Amino acid sequence: MQDIHLFTNQNSGMNLRDKYRVNSFRKLLANNGRVYSTKSIEHLELVVRNLHKHNPDSIVIDGGDGSWTSFLSVLMKYWPEDKKLPPFGLMPGGTFNILSKQCGVKRQKYLEEIIKARDDELYMDEIDMFHVKDDKGLDSYGFSFGVGAPVTLLEEVYKRKRMKYLRIGFMALRLLVSRVFRNKYYQLFNQKTPLDVKALVKKTDNGGQEFEEKDYSGEYLGMLAQTIEGLGIKFGKKAFYKANRPKHFHAMGTEMNIGTFMDYAWPFMRGQPIPNMGLDVQTNKLTIRSENPIRYQVNGEMDFFGEPYCANEISVEHGLTVEIIKPSLKRKS
Repeated sequence: MQDIHLFTNQNSGMNLRDKYRVNSFRKLLANNGRVYSTKSIEHLELVVRNLHKHNPDSIVIDGGDGSWTSFLSVLMKYWPEDKKLPPFGLMPGGTFNILSKQCGVKRQKYLEEIIKARDDELYMDEIDMFHVKDDKGLDSYGFSFGVGAPVTLLEEVYKRKRMKYLRIGFMALRLLVSRVFRNKYYQLFNQKTPLDVKALVKKTDNGGQEFEEKDYSGEYLGMLAQTIEGLGIKFGKKAFYKANRPKHFHAMGTEMNIGTFMDYAWPFMRGQPIPNMGLDVQTNKLTIRSENPIRYQVNGEMDFFGEPYCANEISVEHGLTVEIIKPSLKRKS
């Protein structure tokens, strides 16, 4: 019998639309585990604090990418360093579900497979997570990070969460029009910030395993980093094409105007190299400093349980590698 611990975020998009979702999980799990429905950091910490003592066979997260970073960040505060993490399952239920799409998870039948499967029947995908820390004391884990224009984009999308794809399409059209007239909407996305940027990269002159810190400082329109290649959409599966080395991630940043970068939006999503980028490296550590506080996002979230992601100094480095349960190749989800 499996001992599965399922955590569901009451505030996730799917749960807000389906009030019976949690009960359906409880019925499905029955005697094969426990369901925790959390809505605050205090409640989550109360449950997670002693989770390692239960030795769960697997942990399933019901929510989106934001729920994943919230849970993992709290879990790592209490999980013993010398104890191996169990494999994780992902139930897509949030505004953005990039990680679950990367792992091929689509429907609730996926949970049924985990319940019925023996350990040797589970397919695993190893996914790296970076550790994001700032000088204000916030400490998070995730697979996606961004500053500048990506944060502005998310703020605009979140004004109409339920219509996110229509919203993105409308924003793209509006930007195309505003590009001609250079109006306020164009200027909203065209703001640049002087950033002191350092990245640890592999030396290219000796062919060995030595690394060096390189300076990529500049006046940036925006910056993005991911440990996985995809954007969660069909035509963006290889956008972060350098996120293909264990314990590393792909970091990109541009000093172009937003109008110029729009010309490269399609090549970017297709995973094609973009010329004249201020930052385009495979790294395992990135440090960003600014004279003025800068907003940033982790897994599409711009705050950690109400504490804004906003700081003068941010470090992003490889944190850990987790095992994600993939849908069975023999029993498709």
